[in-house]
Amino acid sequence: MVKPFHVLLTLVAVAAVCMLAMLVFPANGIKINNDVTLNFPQLSSFIEEDTVAVLDVDSLLNSYEEPIDSTAIKDSIQRFKLRHRQKMLSIQFASNQAHLTKFYQSLLDLKSGKRSKVRILHYGDSQIEGDRITSYIRQKLQVEYGGSGPGMLPLMQFIPNMSIVQEQSDNWLRYTAFGRKDTTVNHNGFGLRGIISRFTPYVNNQDLNTLEPVTATVQLKPSRLGYAKVKRYNKMRIHYGNAKMPVYFRIKLGEVEVFADSLQVGDNSFVFEYEFENTPDEINLEFTGKYSPDFYAVSLESSTGVIVDNVAMRGSSGTIFSKISNSQLRYQYGKEPITLVLLQYGGNTVPYIDSDKKAQDYGRWFGAQIAYLKKLLPNADFVLIGPSDMAKKEKTQFVTYPYLPKVRDALKAAAFKEGAGFWDIYEVMGGKNSMPSWVNANPPLAGTDYVHFTPKGAKRIAELFYSAMQNDFEKYMTAIEMQKQAEKAKKDSLLTANDTFNIAQ
Repeated sequence: MVKPFHVLLTLVAVAAVCMLAMLVFPANGIKINNDVTLNFPQLSSFIEEDTVAVLDVDSLLNSYEEPIDSTAIKDSIQRFKLRHRQKMLSIQFASNQAHLTKFYQSLLDLKSGKRSKVRILHYGDSQIEGDRITSYIRQKLQVEYGGSGPGMLPLMQFIPNMSIVQEQSDNWLRYTAFGRKDTTVNHNGFGLRGIISRFTPYVNNQDLNTLEPVTATVQLKPSRLGYAKVKRYNKMRIHYGNAKMPVYFRIKLGEVEVFADSLQVGDNSFVFEYEFENTPDEINLEFTGKYSPDFYAVSLESSTGVIVDNVAMRGSSGTIFSKISNSQLRYQYGKEPITLVLLQYGGNTVPYIDSDKKAQDYGRWFGAQIAYLKKLLPNADFVLIGPSDMAKKEKTQFVTYPYLPKVRDALKAAAFKEGAGFWDIYEVMGGKNSMPSWVNANPPLAGTDYVHFTPKGAKRIAELFYSAMQNDFEKYMTAIEMQKQAEKAKKDSLLTANDTFNIAQ
């Protein structure tokens, strides 16, 4: 029979063995191989105070909603903190640049009727998958300036999208300009989304006429989870190219066939367009052919207003644009009224950066991508959205990756050098070691991978970014008004001087 005294002795013995192990086990652990290191807690970790500050994320986010009046604050330290908070919430620019002038002017022209459409590309990694972050920005802009629909979507949906319900047949394949290269792809024409969907695999060195015809389908329906504006669209556009063989194409609205014909054949890029009288409850697309074209996107949008495309590239560092066919990108971009490009990258690179040089190299490589895209899109403004805080476990605590701030700094420097704006999610979240507080918030604002936002967290980030853009737009309008007043004052002074001269004569 086991007595309580025996249990106590066992616990004391185990504690003594653990204490001894803590004293003799190497602080850096015992390395088994390049991938495995055996660690054991140190005694100091049990007696020293917690060195990781705990962020009150609710107070931080609530403070962003409070009205800011620096003139009412007499304490110099508080004024400094207030100015820092204003700066970290704003879209930042190099000292010789101010505002997203091309984009804001395109919105003004849209409202005045000088132009009918504005397109925004939101490129990013898995942090924006499923239309997270993008969907809120799109809704706010479409409410204010018109426009509707989710914009460009892949024909093979890789991740469920909150703004559209999409189902496709099992024979769709996905090829990307990022990630592991597929050796069956012998070209670099991945299109403006960097993603190709096909219903047959690539075939090299084979007579295509010997292949058997296959059929592939795609079904599209508005999502109940989407914002109001995204559920309405009157135009469908299918972007495709590299069409080696004829493909028969049918469109059904529900069960009613409304279109049937063959897609254009050729090596170039094409855009097929079809307009609806009203938003269909269900769109069914059917493709039949021996050899699939490269499909770059199917876009559901309005004929006028603001269109915002979510282009998520899981695993991408954002340094792939210059690897896509220059002539193809130039042609496809030229077909779209793009006036703003958001680039949200960095998270996939942070875990692999272990030196200042690697961080600076990544910033330089990314700067080259911005320069490359600016040449292709001379009428667009660019905003680089930096990496959010990311945490990894060290002993018993989750802490920020050591070189994340260095990566952020390198990306900001690259943005400034290339004339792009920069928005600092890392600082907006609260800076170093802020991610655990987002994970532990109630409700959680980030997932337990300590990398990705939850839907609620993504919405809060989107709200803060849109607010930053609105504040910058207001500053831009104020600057325009001041310029007009200065020009009027100058004109009035010249008129007055002329009148004085004439009287004197």
